[in-house]
Amino acid sequence: MPLDPANCVEVSHVSKRFLISTGNVGRVSAFLWNRLAARSRQEELWALNDVSLSLRRGENLGMVGVNGSGKSTLLRLICGISQPSSGEIRSLPKIVALHDLSAGFHSALTGYENLFLSGSILGFSREELRAKLHEIVTFSGIDPKFLETPIRYYSTGMVMRLGFSLAVHTDPDVILIDEVIAVGDAEFQAKSARRLLQYRDSGKAMIAVSHNEYLLHQISDSMVWLHEGRIRSMGGVDDITREYRAFLQEQIEFSADRTSQASSSPDTGRAAVRFGGITLHDGSGTRPEKFQTNGVLCASLEMETLDPTDEMDLLVRVVASDKALVEEFLASERGVLFSPETRKLRLTLRFEPLILFRGTFQLQVLAVRRGQPRQILGVSQPAPFEVDMNFTPWPFYHAELPVRFEMD
Repeated sequence: MPLDPANCVEVSHVSKRFLISTGNVGRVSAFLWNRLAARSRQEELWALNDVSLSLRRGENLGMVGVNGSGKSTLLRLICGISQPSSGEIRSLPKIVALHDLSAGFHSALTGYENLFLSGSILGFSREELRAKLHEIVTFSGIDPKFLETPIRYYSTGMVMRLGFSLAVHTDPDVILIDEVIAVGDAEFQAKSARRLLQYRDSGKAMIAVSHNEYLLHQISDSMVWLHEGRIRSMGGVDDITREYRAFLQEQIEFSADRTSQASSSPDTGRAAVRFGGITLHDGSGTRPEKFQTNGVLCASLEMETLDPTDEMDLLVRVVASDKALVEEFLASERGVLFSPETRKLRLTLRFEPLILFRGTFQLQVLAVRRGQPRQILGVSQPAPFEVDMNFTPWPFYHAELPVRFEMD
């Protein structure tokens, strides 16, 4: 069936299945045999199940959902990175996915060479790229002298800025955004947000995935809520945000109540992880009255694992004063894994730079079972803090907080 002329993307009854091996591949000596035997020990995982939606020309669709709900999988299907197991996707030809900003870059090539290489993948001719080169480099904020250097010597932030700058200077039919405004410091993120607003105002269609409700409020005309691979709700931004916020608050309160009951009742056992209080400071041990945007915020806490058989992960949440979820991430998503043998742990989360604008927030840490973030093992008390800033922001918030885990 052809694409409706009024739409730029149509997703019709799309499902995506993955096969997950549940067996151990064994030692190297039995590698081949175990690989063959593992095929009989596979489980089906339906990342998406009968999802249907359409994106009108000029529409900006926000997409929310907890981790593992299928948001990124759906974007990958729309932009053609992978194919659906069933169903059909129809779209206009020129789609730019702001997802993996380093895709198409080669570490041995210089910045300039990578711009031409990745630009050709995005559909630029050499003449078009030469005409926009100065604008792209200026937007990235990278000193032109570094563009003669292989990008293996760049910081991750420099590569991301260069990739973002190149991507937003294309002229696509549809833009897919997956948490990629988290590039550089707060001022660069605000500049990136302004560019996306210009796309919106020029009538480009966008699908934006984010945990950040502030971001989605600014750029979305409508919103869809994905949950466990299905569309749970779809409609206006205010309505879906209110429903989703209530769901998250209910989950937090339910988890806290269940953990509290488990800790105090001999009949139901006890919580698997016990937290001490969270201490907030600026990295030198000083607790300022207000933390500064682009500064440092450190959250130090102690935790004790009472059941060492559980494979633990940490879920970190930052919530605004109006209960809006500003940020949520798992420690495993940031490359941090905890050993099942860990009993007592002193941990510091170092947010540097602090990509939060002026406001009052709460930080909370939940211990969850690895791979099953809805199974709560323990909940910390929320730690309130206030942020101030010395420059005037564009009305956008961050998409992802830079954080480093430090453990004693």
